[in-house]
Amino acid sequence: MFKKQSQASDAIHVAFRERFETVLAVSLLESPTLLETVDIVNQFILEMIQNRREAVVECIENSSNIHRELFSKTMFGHLSLDETQPNLPEDIADRLIQLLESDSTSLPTTLLIHSVFTHRLFDAVITDEKTLLRKQNTVKQLFFNPLFSDRGREAVDVAEQITHKSGISRCGFFSKKSPNLTPHFPAMNKFKAKAKTNTDYYKKVIKHKLPFVAGPSGHTGSHMILGVLSNLSNKQLQHYALACFAYLTAGGNHSFDEVLVVANKVGVPYQAGQYKKSIPKSIREEIGMNKLIKTTSLHLPEITELKTMRI
Repeated sequence: MFKKQSQASDAIHVAFRERFETVLAVSLLESPTLLETVDIVNQFILEMIQNRREAVVECIENSSNIHRELFSKTMFGHLSLDETQPNLPEDIADRLIQLLESDSTSLPTTLLIHSVFTHRLFDAVITDEKTLLRKQNTVKQLFFNPLFSDRGREAVDVAEQITHKSGISRCGFFSKKSPNLTPHFPAMNKFKAKAKTNTDYYKKVIKHKLPFVAGPSGHTGSHMILGVLSNLSNKQLQHYALACFAYLTAGGNHSFDEVLVVANKVGVPYQAGQYKKSIPKSIREEIGMNKLIKTTSLHLPEITELKTMRI
């Protein structure tokens, strides 16, 4: 009986965290401070694309993955596709430039472009050995560690189901309250924790009662590569990591921990389960984080444990 009660209590904690992280992520999507830092990365990408536009066009022409990742409705922040137009590689390259230059481009669309750039275009536009070496060293720093040797997840055989619901709440009650965003197919429906997984990362997830969505975030690592090579300051790199969290969690792809534990590999401050210690005070005040904490916990006022839960 005690074990069942303990499991139920743990599940409640996780459900609360999923709800809070969803609301937090959606709030951060509009943060002026984060958008300001994201624009620094935009300028870095723009310079590289404009200097090597022909190479970018060639990559787009030769890779169906680029078109799929930019325009598929499964992708959070996907670009709209006008099927009456030819959408030639040159047109797509110009559109990427326009979107990165525009102040009105949403954070999800901007970070989707960042992701596609890192995965599909970056190596083609690097022109000097120094940048290439920095990239290789940052890749090792981020990915050559136990976090990615076994992410503790396995794929779920499920048909693609497009949703407008934001976030990572699996609890039906909380999920219904999640704001609607652009359509996408969240990773939370694609993966589950691997049976009998025993990694240090998963042990930490259980210990701190953290959400498990898809394990440590490879996309965060890719974004951090951009952040480092864009010469972001330590504070800006933290802001960029929080922008990644907003994008990946609002899109249902990763939890706060799964993002920040990776960003921590390049020096972004993080303590497991401690949201306030991982988010600068200026940003907490900017989004009214204390109010978010109160409003999300009020959904389960009868659960005493939630009132004393350290976040």
